[in-house]
Amino acid sequence: MAFQVENWRRTQETDLAVVQSFGAFSPSGRFLAAADANTIEVREAINGSIVATVEMLGVTSLAVSADGRLLVAADDDGLIGAWSLSPLVSLWQSRLELPAPAYAQVVYDVQFAADGQLAVASKPAGVNNTLVEMWPMPQAGGRPQALWQAVMLDSDYQAFSPSPDGSRILLVTEAGYWVMMHERERLFIDGFYDSGENAVVAFSPDGSLATGIEPEGGWIYDVAGHAMREIDDLGVLEEPSDVCWSPEGDAILITSETGLAVCSRQTDTFAFEGIIDDSSGFEAAAFIDQSTVAAKRGDSLILLQRG
Repeated sequence: MAFQVENWRRTQETDLAVVQSFGAFSPSGRFLAAADANTIEVREAINGSIVATVEMLGVTSLAVSADGRLLVAADDDGLIGAWSLSPLVSLWQSRLELPAPAYAQVVYDVQFAADGQLAVASKPAGVNNTLVEMWPMPQAGGRPQALWQAVMLDSDYQAFSPSPDGSRILLVTEAGYWVMMHERERLFIDGFYDSGENAVVAFSPDGSLATGIEPEGGWIYDVAGHAMREIDDLGVLEEPSDVCWSPEGDAILITSETGLAVCSRQTDTFAFEGIIDDSSGFEAAAFIDQSTVAAKRGDSLILLQRG
């Protein structure tokens, strides 16, 4: 099988200037944005070269677009900023605020969809309502207005992921997994294997499938059929932190304290292949192409290739 563990090897390692364990790959896997206490660094994943460096304090989430042209980051005070890269130009900064009595908006996460829209997960301060929104991202001008939004009342946020076309958001709360859509449509998928802690989710490149990973197991969700199937032979993974798909949608890569795990498509399901790198501390990873994986671990950008 093409994705068997023995086919993979490390080929490159680049030291990052930022040392905090925080980073996110673009939907294409071609770019990595990483942050420390006051600096964001955007690099090309294939060779580690720096695209841009941005100053911002207290970064809590960040995202870079698939083409590497846009960077968005949120801080611990509810401020979201957007930059155009190469050359570096600040587009806008805006603090999310709501009318009284909600005095502020806490930003959980920002992620780019493959088509360039921005997904934002947030909540009004002081309550447990989760708000997810899809924003268009123009190259210039002020902060865009949401194309659509959905609210989950009385929910403790865990994770989320936008579909490639921005029509759906896969949301994880303490109640389980949900598909959120415009016009307040939502579909409940299922509950957790155990507590739901450290759950991570992602849509496939064509949006027809999605996956959810927890320490106790994982599943593949068929969007059209609204059906899910467990990933075969996936054992316990310590503290999963990220999951991504291969460009052809025939494999998924999972980062956790156990290492980099890969699962591949079988006849009618997906199955666990094994650990391709058993180093601890991986926070994020992405397929650059069918044979190349980039991963962030601490202050290192690591490249792996299969023969």
